[in-house]
Amino acid sequence: MDRFAVDELDFESVEPCRPSSFDGTSSFKFDVGIRARQALEAIHLKVPTQIKDPRHMDWQFYKKVKDVKIHRLDEYTHDMHATRVSFRLSCDVKAMLESIVNVLAPTTTQEYMRVEKRVFPKLFQCAVLQQGPENSHNIDPADFAASFPRHSIKWHGSHLLTNRLTGRLGTPNDFVFEEYVEYETWHGRPRSFGYMQSVDSAEDELKKLCPVKCKRAAIRKGAFVVSAVDDLCMTHEVSIMYILDFPRSFGVSAERVIAAYVDRLVNMREVLFNTLFQTIKILPRHKWVDDRSRQYCAVCESLFTLVRSRHHCRACGEVICHYCSRKWSIPIQDAGELQTRLCTPCSLRARSHLMPTAPMTGPAGGGGGMRLSRSNTTLQPSVDDFDYNDVIHSMHEPPPPNHHNHHRPLYSMPHRGSTVHGQPSVGPMPPLPPSTVRVGTAMSASADTAHAVTDAWEKLVCMLQQPPHFVFVQYSCDHDPPAIVDTLQHLNPAVVFCGHSIGVLGQDAVLFQEEAFVRRTHVLSLWGLWDPDGNFATAAAAFSSVNPASTGKDETRAAVNDAIRKLHLGPTDSPDFVWLVPSEGYEDVVVDTVSALLDTSLSTVGASAAHSRICGMAGEAHVFSKDQPSVVLAMCCPSVQVAHAYFTCYDQNDRLFTVDKADGNRLMVLDNQPPLGLLREGLDRSKRKLYLDSKVFPAFGRIQPKDRRLQLIEPVAVHSDLTMTLSAPVSRGDQMCLMSMDRKAIPVEIAARIRQGRHELEAVGCLVSCSASIVQHLGDDFDLLRTAVQTGLGKDPSIAITGSLSMCQLGVVHGAHHLSHSNGMVAALIITSKRKSNWRPRVAHRKSF
Repeated sequence: MDRFAVDELDFESVEPCRPSSFDGTSSFKFDVGIRARQALEAIHLKVPTQIKDPRHMDWQFYKKVKDVKIHRLDEYTHDMHATRVSFRLSCDVKAMLESIVNVLAPTTTQEYMRVEKRVFPKLFQCAVLQQGPENSHNIDPADFAASFPRHSIKWHGSHLLTNRLTGRLGTPNDFVFEEYVEYETWHGRPRSFGYMQSVDSAEDELKKLCPVKCKRAAIRKGAFVVSAVDDLCMTHEVSIMYILDFPRSFGVSAERVIAAYVDRLVNMREVLFNTLFQTIKILPRHKWVDDRSRQYCAVCESLFTLVRSRHHCRACGEVICHYCSRKWSIPIQDAGELQTRLCTPCSLRARSHLMPTAPMTGPAGGGGGMRLSRSNTTLQPSVDDFDYNDVIHSMHEPPPPNHHNHHRPLYSMPHRGSTVHGQPSVGPMPPLPPSTVRVGTAMSASADTAHAVTDAWEKLVCMLQQPPHFVFVQYSCDHDPPAIVDTLQHLNPAVVFCGHSIGVLGQDAVLFQEEAFVRRTHVLSLWGLWDPDGNFATAAAAFSSVNPASTGKDETRAAVNDAIRKLHLGPTDSPDFVWLVPSEGYEDVVVDTVSALLDTSLSTVGASAAHSRICGMAGEAHVFSKDQPSVVLAMCCPSVQVAHAYFTCYDQNDRLFTVDKADGNRLMVLDNQPPLGLLREGLDRSKRKLYLDSKVFPAFGRIQPKDRRLQLIEPVAVHSDLTMTLSAPVSRGDQMCLMSMDRKAIPVEIAARIRQGRHELEAVGCLVSCSASIVQHLGDDFDLLRTAVQTGLGKDPSIAITGSLSMCQLGVVHGAHHLSHSNGMVAALIITSKRKSNWRPRVAHRKSF
């Protein structure tokens, strides 16, 4: 496009257009180009001169944060609570021009959402509402210049009102704006620029995207320009300008708005700098160089010491020091990042696209300059042969029989293919090794139940590259369980799923995964297992009475037998693991019944749920509410070995007490004294440390009459008469003891017990249920709990972990059941990568029941 004379045009007087204005006429395109050129003039810094140029704005340097220069208009610099916020951000980015533009201005909703999730911490939701007719033509992906100009209408919502002290999210704000991006050659160098301006939009269309009402703000002026800094075009300066109008009731300072967009630009810079654009190959672990054979770093030739530790490059397998290597963040579409360590030479080869090799032509087909080559690769290479599972398990698989040197490709950028029903459109997968099992996790914070399930499902399918065979669902109480079941069966009618609610209605629910923890009112998590050689089934039973002491055994037995029939297990066969989800108060009868029916060598773990429980498979589904006492279970026979960990962080004190008076859950008299009156005596007589706090009281251990094992019971309330209300009923004559814990040793003990539970096997997935009080002992440090679980699993970031808090954890160990009502219990189900020694194809090992 030729440059226009814009001296006589007034950008402020240009009326915002509606999305229906995408008529494709030449006059409309001319008008869009005029507005874009005018906005471009406003982003430049004013050159000191006596002649005033109305096209330039009086930007004044404000400060510099993380190498990002911040300028503000002088009239708004000192007003921190104005409804209009104006700022200009600029920094240098070491990346290709095409890469920067694709991150700044994605063209599809999928790309827009994926980029903003990674770079904008305050993101709520975003979408591309409409694209101009110039974007609808078939364009060669290799010809970057042919994709311009780009014209679209976008919607962007964010949580700028998040409370910095409590972390609670406020009412989100949103923008509906027009975006125009152009590409040209300027003074012999390629550059790209764009502009943004708010437009009108039909509210009915936005309600379909997001039912949450947002506070509408306006982009009065917005522009960005990306221009090369040097002749080699290896570094570009990115400048972004915004003039934003917020409603008077918005209540957020200009500093917080500017800080959010500074973080966005910094994250964009980091993503672009840490992205590998070339194909790299990951070596299996057995092909690494033996670290004992190397005394010196292969790159710098320095002697290894305690300070200069040994590491392996995942591409060449050489032994290098940490000064000559680093971990690269490799994005996987909507599935977080994969940390991969590369030595300096291998990482330089992976970024060799920065070498200029061929001349560049301008957008109109002429002009000089340099065109940057990617060594015959594209910015976002095809992933038809990409296997995420190969990356995860490349360190775990045994050497192949022929010991040939076969490497697997790993691509750095996600694909741009279209999706059908939420599944990525990838080509045929390469043949997988016989023992390959994939485990993935996905989470959604959407308030709409159907959208949350669909969003999490799409992420899970993208990570696994296949629809999972078994899914464990956990969701906050604000979600609708029937809608979860309907959506899952609509997405994949053959999927086997089981799950339950977490948290309390109206309060935040807590979930943690391998990357971080989430504490929100609306949250839904999927933990998926892909195993084509496995066998999975679910079953459920509703209890006919509300009295846990007199019902539940027959119903639980019927559910277990139903699951056995669905798996076609023979009389001598047992499943590999069972995950139980009973209603609160029915834990004893459920665990007793299951342990009596099934072989105790299997992994039987679980957690109770107070609000709702769901399960289903092909042709059936079960949903139980809070008023329907019931049990749901998942019975599974995967093709790999399964391990479990079930333990407490408490230790038993020596002295025993006898219950003299109790009324259900109300403990009144212990050894002729109120229970709280004995705590001081218990502290004086015991040499162990007891943790006393206003919220967490010492736990009681009730001696089981059958096997003399302990049942942990949590005090949930104390009363003025020094009595206690417990989370489980007690009876007169029960023997109880106090339980002690050193809270500083909790993370170490959790890691050690999980490490012991997995038997030194390589884990690929883990499902964890922790008691609520263990987090209180840790000072509500959820990340400390997540780190402890990850440490116990070997600190491998590729292991798919999902953990939640529950009132009660269940487990069966060595023929006797352990029942816990919170206070320091952890139940973990661990999926390993080792094929079962007695495994046979599932069609051959089924027997009649």
